[in-house]
Amino acid sequence: MHKAKRMAEHFWAEYFGSFNSTGHRRQLFLYLCLIGGLAVLLSGCMGERVRVLVPPLAPIGDINNIAILDFVNATNDPGIAIEFADLLGQVAASSGYFTVQDRASTAAVLAKLGITPVEATSPETAVRLGKALSCDVLITGEVTYYMEDIYVQVPYRIGSTSEGRSPNWYSSLNTNIHLTVQVRIINAGTGEIIWSKKVSESNEESELEVLTWHYDSPPPESLLPKLRRTAVPQVRAGVLEQAVDSFVKDLLPSYRYEWRRPSSQDAEN
Repeated sequence: MHKAKRMAEHFWAEYFGSFNSTGHRRQLFLYLCLIGGLAVLLSGCMGERVRVLVPPLAPIGDINNIAILDFVNATNDPGIAIEFADLLGQVAASSGYFTVQDRASTAAVLAKLGITPVEATSPETAVRLGKALSCDVLITGEVTYYMEDIYVQVPYRIGSTSEGRSPNWYSSLNTNIHLTVQVRIINAGTGEIIWSKKVSESNEESELEVLTWHYDSPPPESLLPKLRRTAVPQVRAGVLEQAVDSFVKDLLPSYRYEWRRPSSQDAEN
């Protein structure tokens, strides 16, 4: 054991402990140049990382023109289905890949034909509606779940009088919103459902509060944060955005990086 240690110390002293001399500095420089050259050579032989286009998950093919119908609302929130459909249209249009028909004009055509969003899911009605709207696909669905959970966190303490310091107590008001939507894409030419996805998202915001209590015993309930809905609009907007993005990403191409080996022609060049 001691012999091996002495040998190691001798090696480091011999090769790295005396690089003050010009000869040793030149030797180190040559070593580094050799290693760098090998790295460049190997990278040229192995290839390069290239960005590859990945087609969307949804089999939408050459679909361009989209009509978004009203979504059925199975929740207690009266506006959540309309908000989801409106935001879905905005995000799909802003992607630059689709032409999204005006939602008000689409609703007017449905009313003129006497078709409800539920009836639009039948193949015959979908084809009829697709011709009237001159669109490639219809997007509709159902908001199946919406819940707002607002609660006060159990207070917790940092520090103690036994440690010779006044403890600090903390609590928070948490606003958590859950949303589930079933979305369907219907081919307007055949009436066939070509893509269906259940989207479930949740979004939460926590407002930390320092309690005016500096004793080891838990603070009274009167000092805890009061329940309020001030954070609901922001959390609601966030969960809607998450749900829409989760669905729209299936309609858009993406990119991934792959390692491409050089071809024989590349090697000749």
